[in-house]
Amino acid sequence: MANPTILEPGQGGEAEQDAPFNQASIDDFLGLGGFGGPVQSPSGIDALVHAPTVPYERIPMLEAVFDRLVKLLRISARKITSDLVEVQLDRITSVRFGQYLDSIALPSLIGVVKAQPWNNFGLITVDSSLVYALIDVVFGGSANLSPPIVEGRSFSSIEMNMLRRFVEAVLGDTREAFSSISPVEFVLDHFETNPRFASITQPQNIIALATFKVELGTLQGFFDIVLPFVTLEPIREALSLSYVGDRLGQDDVWQQHLVTEVSRSEVKLTAVLHEQMLPLGRVLNLAIGDTLMFDIGPDHLVQLRCADVLLTRGRMGRAGSHVAVKIGQTVAKPHYEHEPPA
Repeated sequence: MANPTILEPGQGGEAEQDAPFNQASIDDFLGLGGFGGPVQSPSGIDALVHAPTVPYERIPMLEAVFDRLVKLLRISARKITSDLVEVQLDRITSVRFGQYLDSIALPSLIGVVKAQPWNNFGLITVDSSLVYALIDVVFGGSANLSPPIVEGRSFSSIEMNMLRRFVEAVLGDTREAFSSISPVEFVLDHFETNPRFASITQPQNIIALATFKVELGTLQGFFDIVLPFVTLEPIREALSLSYVGDRLGQDDVWQQHLVTEVSRSEVKLTAVLHEQMLPLGRVLNLAIGDTLMFDIGPDHLVQLRCADVLLTRGRMGRAGSHVAVKIGQTVAKPHYEHEPPA
């Protein structure tokens, strides 16, 4: 039995056309490097599976919510620090939860948050630079000094209480930012300093990650708001709407234009004194001089309709040389007098 021929990359001829895949091309397709070789960046399927960011459906209203949150945080942060604070939305991305936990730089303060009534959890992570900057500014330090040195120690009880105040302010503003889409209450459950103990969803699940940059003079730091997509599932449809205007879906210019055009519209009103159902045979036999009796009195109300929609009722009278109807009542909800057949 003849030994099989193993093709090397770059060999031409008919044999290469008959066997287009060899071991090297398969390894390259799967993103597997050679054993004992230099470490290379992932490629192929391996690069797709271990990508740092995950392509996911775009949710425009979530971006609008975080933009509104930035405006609210600038006011809240100034109240806490009694100094000028600049808050910016650094980025919004989607990653796998396990990859995010691995990327948290220690020491950091991780707040586990429960979203009610969505019945799920989120995270708010404050990095050490922002922690020490807030502590220095709040307790009398200057925001124009050099950035504080991160000591790598655990936070004291005084620092934890101060940071709890900041985190609760952020959660209150986040609730306000979501109020135009869905009522929600973000409740701080507890703090963690070890990412392993802040697991709120499966590592492979996708999360929405918003990173905010806070500047206090020359000092600056970052904090993250993490919302798994399973947490946002109850309002997924509302978040998928397009963002128009600065008020989360409400365009004041278009609204005012619509009100103006509707007020200028002309409608035809019909005053109906009475209606009576007659057999078709009687209608066909009507002749000149026949009399139809209407079962109404002088105080009978006249109906004012627009097409088949009853708008209001009134009393018939005379105004000068014109027949007039004096409006006597309004209808809270206009309805059709003649309902279409089922």
